Amino acid sequence: MSGALAEVSEVTKVYRTGGQEFPALSEVSLRLESGEFSMLAGPSGCGKTTLLSILGGVLRPTTGSVSVLGNDLSTMTERELEDYRLSTVGFIFQGHNLLACLTAEENVTVMLELRGTPRRRARERAREILRRVKLGGKEHKRPPDLSIGERQRVAVARALAGDPQLILADEPTASLDAANGTAVMAVLRELAKTEGKTVLTVTHDNRIFHLADRVLQMEDGRLLVSEEPL
Repeated sequence: MSGALAEVSEVTKVYRTGGQEFPALSEVSLRLESGEFSMLAGPSGCGKTTLLSILGGVLRPTTGSVSVLGNDLSTMTERELEDYRLSTVGFIFQGHNLLACLTAEENVTVMLELRGTPRRRARERAREILRRVKLGGKEHKRPPDLSIGERQRVAVARALAGDPQLILADEPTASLDAANGTAVMAVLRELAKTEGKTVLTVTHDNRIFHLADRVLQMEDGRLLVSEEPL
């Protein structure tokens, strides 16, 4: 490991609705190293996705602080958070959320163009990333013509499009069989180890725990004691 990429310090998140308060996170502290490939596990409703969303700059904590690459997310404006999400974070979701009318290459290209990459370079980069996730030769297939596992790998490629330092994945193997789930996670682990990406995956899938540097356990909005990253 080469130093902390993200630090979460005593973060609490409380949702308020109808005059009632619903605590989602309670004094969570976490340090994620550059090149770390970790998984966040725990029962439904324990706060895993809320923590992921706060790290991704989608939600703001009620109290506490979050720092990524030395930048305090709590001091950022909404515009700065939008730039942060585009430049620093890659999101992967349980549902691949691909555009069915676009090819695999186009689904990746559109994300690069949102970041200001010229179209020709965006297409070249998209093909390069798709080959990396073992989808070479399927660049021009649309999602309905791909297997579930292949669609999720396109989603991984799209998340990697902007060369993010922090990759946040929310149940990316939930709809995959064991072989496809392991293949997708192996790609992410390789990126962490060869390119120094920091990957945090929310999962219930104990079939892939062996790939992680550490498995972080959550319960009732609290992060339980875990081993330090390898």
